[in-house]
Amino acid sequence: QKSLKYEKEIELYALTKIKEEKKIARERYFFYLVIAIVFIIAALIFRSLKNSSKTNKLLVKQNREIEEQKQLFEISNIEIKEQYTFTETLLNTIPNPVFYTDKNSIILGGNVAFEEISGRKIDEIVGINLVDINIKTSLSCDTAKLFSNPGKNLLRNEGTMVFKDKKEHDVICYRKGILNNEDKLIGTLGIII
Repeated sequence: QKSLKYEKEIELYALTKIKEEKKIARERYFFYLVIAIVFIIAALIFRSLKNSSKTNKLLVKQNREIEEQKQLFEISNIEIKEQYTFTETLLNTIPNPVFYTDKNSIILGGNVAFEEISGRKIDEIVGINLVDINIKTSLSCDTAKLFSNPGKNLLRNEGTMVFKDKKEHDVICYRKGILNNEDKLIGTLGIII
């Protein structure tokens, strides 16, 4: 019986040892798994940081380019305002009435002399067709001629115009086409004598 008891103890000891070895093996596998997961997470974090670093560098570069473009735009705006002021001053120093229209003879602007003969402020005239501004004859001229040879023809028309003094005056109107970058007629510039 002692030997049976001894065999059972040895068997129990062997089973306990096997269980312990399995437990140690499981713990070892779990430890390796945890280490592998930690390395994978570390690699993902490193990769993410590396990508975000690249993204941040790209964003910094784009922000710098945007700032440079913004500065160029502001400089361009200042230059455009200066050119507009110069052009407006130049236009208003011309003693003859000067006007400009779109390609359909709708008035887009004019100088002080044009305001004086029409008896209206430019703000009131803008958007009105040239033929509706106290004109008795075809001062608007044949825009087909302007379209046929954009920017080349200087058209001359004689006619009469009722000035703000309500009297009819003989006038000569010269008009030339205004072209865009593609040499297409976008409007006209006129001067009345």
